[in-house]
Amino acid sequence: MNRKKLRILQVCSSNSWGGMEMVAVQTAQKLKERDHTVSFLAGAGSQSEKALKDSSISLLSILNRGYVDPLGVREINNWIKEKRIDLVHVHYSKDLWKVVPALFGKKEIPLVFTKHIGTMRPKKDFFHWLIYKRVDAVIGISKLIQENVIKTHPIDPDKVICIPNGVDLHVFDKKKVDRNSIRASLGIPPDALVIGTAGRLNWWKGYREFLEMAHKITKLRPSVYFIAVGGATVGEEKEAEEIQNFARSLNLGNNLIFTGFRKDMVNLFSAMDIFVYPAYAEAFGLVLIEAISLGLPVVSSNCDGVPEIVVDGETGRLVPPRNSEVLTKTVLEMLNDRKRMEKFGSAGRSRVLKVYDLEKVVSRLEELYEELLKERRRYDRGNMG
Repeated sequence: MNRKKLRILQVCSSNSWGGMEMVAVQTAQKLKERDHTVSFLAGAGSQSEKALKDSSISLLSILNRGYVDPLGVREINNWIKEKRIDLVHVHYSKDLWKVVPALFGKKEIPLVFTKHIGTMRPKKDFFHWLIYKRVDAVIGISKLIQENVIKTHPIDPDKVICIPNGVDLHVFDKKKVDRNSIRASLGIPPDALVIGTAGRLNWWKGYREFLEMAHKITKLRPSVYFIAVGGATVGEEKEAEEIQNFARSLNLGNNLIFTGFRKDMVNLFSAMDIFVYPAYAEAFGLVLIEAISLGLPVVSSNCDGVPEIVVDGETGRLVPPRNSEVLTKTVLEMLNDRKRMEKFGSAGRSRVLKVYDLEKVVSRLEELYEELLKERRRYDRGNMG
């Protein structure tokens, strides 16, 4: 189906580099590949800016000056005029406070907002009502987030939909990776069993439980290796150091490898046999679908939106968070049943193909964009009449 080519502004000024920021950048890149004219609003000096600076996507970099930012509003307003933007898609809620004023008087331009994390406290005061009155659609990346938005935000429930994050299956293809060479670069024997995790070095990602599990398993099976992929995020360097000190206190030696932040996740996943994700809270878990897309069986905590991804007993196992005993027992059971590992891996890959293929996800976005543009045009014609 041939779709109309649009001029789209993707917005995410966050200075962090996690799932939200990666998805925003990935969405912009994929829309560009589909011949849309895409520009991106990034925070000055942010990882998103660095990720896109050498691309063909036009960049607007702005300073994060706070919620009340007249200069930022003017910069965005001028950019929308200059690039003749058809639609704006915001990923970071803080940016709505600049984008909404910048869209004043531009009723023909739809505004989409993707909610990547849940909200604890209701945001139904007058100022949030003014902001969300201008939003045409809110995307929750999981059903959990969709329900959370409806419960906590001043927006018509009919405007809140669920579109999950996706994984680029052209990139996450283990046929393109030399598993043995990746293992050799990490100092891991080609025939060793490897258990991995990924996420920034933060306690709530479940690193304590992962490391305690590694300590217990190495006592029983000293030939098993463990990979932890991730680095410190800005402002959390002390916490990352605490995690690494805790790991050293367990004397895991060469059996544990901290890779730091890596962009080549497909290589690191390909070196693993089981992916473990013991996070305490997770709205979605992008690394989960990336790991599953490569046929890895997973053991994950059953928090928040994770059960929407990992089907317990079908594509992996779910365990309670903050419980290294159950985590260890479940991983050992999987290690002792290779056929079960293969069954989980195969079923997981099939599920990703069906539900989380990035091409299908972006097609759903394009459908939404076109529908909102039609609604805006009907609205304008109705008011003119």
